Amino acid sequence: MRAIDEDGSLEIKSRAGGTAPVVKRIPVEAEAKADDGVVVHVLLHVIEGRPVELEVYREDGANISKIPPASSFELIVLPPAPDQTAGPPIPRANFPLR
Repeated sequence: MRAIDEDGSLEIKSRAGGTAPVVKRIPVEAEAKADDGVVVHVLLHVIEGRPVELEVYREDGANISKIPPASSFELIVLPPAPDQTAGPPIPRANFPLR
């Protein structure tokens, strides 16, 4: 991994084998409010089933001075590709990170 901007976004070079059956480039997102109430987003970017970037930004475009604690983030997960699942599609859900 390497930092790619001042907000904490990271380029990811995974060495793990396999690929993830994702439908969209951003299958997972988390969001939390900063101390001043502005929402901070963290997005996982996946290309060809491989993680390539963890993007971090504020909704207002300002620089992030302090990332909210992990426990304050709500996780948004998109379902995997339908032809890759064993059962019915998984509904979109929001989960608090612990």
